[in-house]
Amino acid sequence: MKFRLIVPFGFLVLLSVGLLMWFGVRLAHDEQRRVQEELRDLYRGRLIDVESRLQDALSGIIVDVKRVTEQSGEDRGAWARAVVRRSRFVRQLFVQDSERRLIFPQLGSELSDRERDALLRTRSVWSSGIEFGRAEESQSVGLERSGWYTWFWDTGLQFLYWQIRPDGTVICAELDRVAVMAELIARLPETDLLSGETGGELIALLDERQRELYHWGSLQDSATAPYVTHSLAEPLTSWTLTLSRSRNEFDGGIGSSVRFNYLSGFILLGVVVLLLAVYVYRESLREFKEASTRLTFVNQVSHELKTPLTNIRLYSEVLEGQLDDENQQAQQSLSVIQNECRRLSRLIINVLTFSNRGQRKTKLHRVETDVNQVIDTVVESFRPSLNANGIEIQVSKGDVAECQIDRDILEQILGNLIANVEKYAKAGKLLDLTSRLEGDDLVVEVADGGPGIPREKAGFVFKPFCRLSNRVSDGVAGTGIGLTIARDLARTHGGELSLLDSKIGARFEVRLRTREENRI
Repeated sequence: MKFRLIVPFGFLVLLSVGLLMWFGVRLAHDEQRRVQEELRDLYRGRLIDVESRLQDALSGIIVDVKRVTEQSGEDRGAWARAVVRRSRFVRQLFVQDSERRLIFPQLGSELSDRERDALLRTRSVWSSGIEFGRAEESQSVGLERSGWYTWFWDTGLQFLYWQIRPDGTVICAELDRVAVMAELIARLPETDLLSGETGGELIALLDERQRELYHWGSLQDSATAPYVTHSLAEPLTSWTLTLSRSRNEFDGGIGSSVRFNYLSGFILLGVVVLLLAVYVYRESLREFKEASTRLTFVNQVSHELKTPLTNIRLYSEVLEGQLDDENQQAQQSLSVIQNECRRLSRLIINVLTFSNRGQRKTKLHRVETDVNQVIDTVVESFRPSLNANGIEIQVSKGDVAECQIDRDILEQILGNLIANVEKYAKAGKLLDLTSRLEGDDLVVEVADGGPGIPREKAGFVFKPFCRLSNRVSDGVAGTGIGLTIARDLARTHGGELSLLDSKIGARFEVRLRTREENRI
């Protein structure tokens, strides 16, 4: 296989294998990412389960607050202080009337230090102008309404649980942050119990300042970034649950398994493509060697045939001079031998020319040549066979002086064109040959009166081994390389061989450059 074929072939093979490898890596990466997302969803679900525990703890706190505030006495202050003493969650109790005015504790009245501190802590709540339960959907009379309110003070997030009584008063319970946190953490797993079960996982509860309130599990690398995070629902919206995990064998096993499965499959496919490419290359190389061997054999045989053929023609010409003119039968037989020798000679020259096509450039031997004499010589060599087929020969010689051309190339081109007339256009009974000079070009036209060549087949006839339909070539032997060789020779001579439009038959135009082009 030639180098100019090996390079694109190798490029295509490498490109195919490279694309397969890239596609495999991309698929493996996407699959690994999908598995990681599913793993994150799984861990996020675990954090949601933890949140449900915290919400259950808050529900228990609400139940306790409702229980201790179910009944209120005439003396609001005494009742509120009694509630604070009975509940470990209620730090201070506030009461608003139906107009959302704070009626306990109230500045200007007799208050304890605890109640004064409570007013100071909650000053931002009352000064914000918030009116609990003022939403339109909360105006149904007799329906108990409640909710959470949070704010920040000193140590962090503070909790306020409010309830609207049927009479329109609002009971606001400020919860003890420490008690609430203790109750929440009590619902979470114990660190010691889960330290051996998390497999390198650490779940942490973070407050509004991202400070760790509690954690459980074990993690060797404490600097590992959270694998998943989850923000909690009201009233813990500023708190976050995080799950951190190390890249342990399980995690590495997932990625390695995915990459191995995909990459191994595509590597195997790439190897198969590579082996197929090697097989195709070896087969192509073998066929190329066989074709080269056949071509060498044809060249050798053709060269070997030229010697005996030359001897046959030589001795036939000698014999022609020795025969008696009255022996017409012998003269006719000798004429057939000479015609067949010339035809075989043209065939051998065509085979040798075609076999060397593309391997080395034909060298031109430009000499001063009488074009009319060359035309006469070629026509005379075909005259016996043309006359035998009843083909009329018309030659129109223009005023063509001697010019610089390769005589052998002109003879071979004209011989191939006239041979086609002899084989394919004998029914037309006409061979019309004209010559002229156009500037630096020698122009020779060869026309016939045969069936012609369709316009859509104009380029097809110049391809090697291509022949027209059986309507034209039925029963005619030929190699299908005559026009191919003629066009190659014309282009080698700086010209062209073209098929011209013709109403009757086929008309070919040969152009040969009579002056060698100057190349700088």
